[in-house]
Amino acid sequence: MLPARLRMRASAEFRATISTGRRIRRSTLMLYVAEPGDAESTSATGPRIGLIVGRNVGNAVQRNRVKRRLRHGVARLLEDEPTQARIVIRAFPSAAGRSDRVIEDLSSAWHAGLNEKKRIRP
Repeated sequence: MLPARLRMRASAEFRATISTGRRIRRSTLMLYVAEPGDAESTSATGPRIGLIVGRNVGNAVQRNRVKRRLRHGVARLLEDEPTQARIVIRAFPSAAGRSDRVIEDLSSAWHAGLNEKKRIRP
């Protein structure tokens, strides 16, 4: 499970990450990645993860299921590849019926988003 101290709660953090972060789109989600120097930081050091799962994803049961799967997936990815980045994950309506695809898309977008900066900038 994703520790509470890593979760974004302030709308200012969400806005800063979404407006300044790189966007990585997959079929079930959009990942916004802002490196520590890219966005205004309102918290201490360490990664911050935000989830956006709107009503268009489905009813409350479906939304909570998607959020649980995303939190679980992020926790595993943080263990494998720690980061200091601010990350916001926006789930699309297609995420509700495709739980296996959500984890694949999350992993794919995660690695693309975090490795992109390493490839582009020396």
